[in-house]
Amino acid sequence: MTIRLIFIRLLQLIVLTVLFSIFFVIGSMAVSGFIPDLPSDPGLVSGENRLLIISFVNALIVMALILSSRWNGRKLVLS
Repeated sequence: MTIRLIFIRLLQLIVLTVLFSIFFVIGSMAVSGFIPDLPSDPGLVSGENRLLIISFVNALIVMALILSSRWNGRKLVLS
C-alpha cells in the first residue's frame, strides 16, 4: 500500500465516522420523545467518548465490508 492510499483510507474513515455520529444524533433526536428518562448506568468509557467509539467501530466494519466485497458501483450501493 502506498502512502497516498493509506491517506485516502484514513480520510474516508474520518468522514464516515463523522457521518455516523451526525446521523446517530439526528436519529436519536427523532425518537427521544418515546424513550423514558432513566439515568444510564456508568460504564467503562466516559459519556463523551461513547458515541465516538461506536461511530468509529461502525465505520471500520462498513469499510471492511465494502473493501472486501466483489461488487462495486450501483450493485454495491443498492444491496
